[in-house]
Amino acid sequence: MSTRRQFLLVPFRGIHRSPSIAMADYGLEVIPREGWAENRPQLDSPVAEEVRFLLVHHSATSNSYGGDEVPAILGGFYDLHTGPERGWSDIAYNFLVDRFGQIWEGRDGSVEGAVMADATGGNQGFSQLACLVGDFTTEMPTPEALASLSRLLGWMADRHGIDTAPGAMVSFVSRGSNRWEAGVEVETSTIAGHREMSITSCPGDAFYPYVVDGLAVVVEALRQELRPPETTTSSAAIQPPTTALAIATTSTSIAATTATDLPLAVAKQSNGSFWVRGFLATGFLGLLWIVRRRLSVR
Repeated sequence: MSTRRQFLLVPFRGIHRSPSIAMADYGLEVIPREGWAENRPQLDSPVAEEVRFLLVHHSATSNSYGGDEVPAILGGFYDLHTGPERGWSDIAYNFLVDRFGQIWEGRDGSVEGAVMADATGGNQGFSQLACLVGDFTTEMPTPEALASLSRLLGWMADRHGIDTAPGAMVSFVSRGSNRWEAGVEVETSTIAGHREMSITSCPGDAFYPYVVDGLAVVVEALRQELRPPETTTSSAAIQPPTTALAIATTSTSIAATTATDLPLAVAKQSNGSFWVRGFLATGFLGLLWIVRRRLSVR
């Protein structure tokens, strides 16, 4: 029997979102914790988290693995994270995405609600962690991984009432990390990379520019399409292009999807900028939008 199941979650009280925008709307299938964590229990009770932003990680482990190896890989993360070197109560991340686009529940309780995570360098708080399984120091994640990450972040943003419009920021008082000591006020993007919260190279030099400048564009476009018309804040937030977008065919080009049938093209240009193109078509709504935006690397 497959351990994969699809979750339809009731929105938390006080979250301003449509009850219809849930996991199923994003086409999300999450492999529950039981799919990898046999005999690896949470060592302490989960702690509820107040979520203000989403934090993207990579595991900095091999990119060469098969689908049947993923449970053992996640188990290895758990063993490291709960061992004497880290001493945490569970695997650090709330959710993980493998190179095949499979989404895995990480820390116990993450599907049911917002639970506090852990991170190398300390947890500044107020976040939920999504980790891509692999090392993206010199290469980008697979199209399948990027697709699932976009859907996952969109759903989590809806769940926690997070503004993901490109440029959206949030502030909070740090609970303490090696970059932001406890008590310091921090301002960050609502979709951020781990290195913005701790002194680390995570989520990888090749991937980080896309996290900074591309991910919010894709996530917000997907959310706007799924958001009921009466809750859409601005029809001008993302304007359709008037001309087709040419994507260079280079070794750095990426074809990805942010919904079940949402092809996305991302290409790094010779001048160091990114181009993003997306087309969203769902089974019952058809082809709905085209988004074009040039993304300059910081």
